[in-house]
Amino acid sequence: MLAGDANIRLERAIDPHAAGFCDLITSYGFAQRVHDITHAAGGTLHIICTHNDLLPLTVDVIDIGLSDYRLLRWQSSLLRPPPVYVTVTRRLWTSFDNSIFQANLLASNEAVR
Repeated sequence: MLAGDANIRLERAIDPHAAGFCDLITSYGFAQRVHDITHAAGGTLHIICTHNDLLPLTVDVIDIGLSDYRLLRWQSSLLRPPPVYVTVTRRLWTSFDNSIFQANLLASNEAVR
């Protein structure tokens, strides 16, 4: 990367910084969804990353004429999956009887033999 150049140009597939960034987001299960140029001088400087298990997005890259940068527009479903409930049964430590516990351990050990 050149001094003062803080952008990673993702359209340059052979650039080691672009390749490293893409490898990084892929390792976390994400995908980069913008595939058009996002700057007036060319290049994909702005991106949208989503998790791989989401449907691919349609990203519109729009030149609205107010800036060198393009406007990115997309729609995404932000529904949360339903919660998973688990029932756990526990015993209180105050009712713990060490002698019964040891007897149960010995019985289970003998049952394995």
